[in-house]
Amino acid sequence: GKDEVAFLAQGNHYDGGKFITTLPRQNDYLAEFGYYLAASKVQPFVKLEDQKFNPDPSPSKSQKRYAVGLNYYASGQNLKFTGQLTHIKFQNNALHGTNEYTVQMQVWYY
Repeated sequence: GKDEVAFLAQGNHYDGGKFITTLPRQNDYLAEFGYYLAASKVQPFVKLEDQKFNPDPSPSKSQKRYAVGLNYYASGQNLKFTGQLTHIKFQNNALHGTNEYTVQMQVWYY
């Protein structure tokens, strides 16, 4: 019932090796910060993601993602709506960055 601050930091290393060859070796990082406003049930947030392939056989695969968004908790964690705008920047400067807009509904039923 009160305002709150949310922060998430995460790092993952993937390497399919010879077993799952379609999963290339990479390091992925995520940082997200949000502030929940209890009176209006909304949570604006910002997010930064970094995906680095190593060794990178194709520089166009490595990328950074910058996002801003808004969560609306209609019924706590049981029903949540999210809108997010993401800008994707490729490490290969020959490729143009792109934008992505996501609208999502999350439903939990117990």
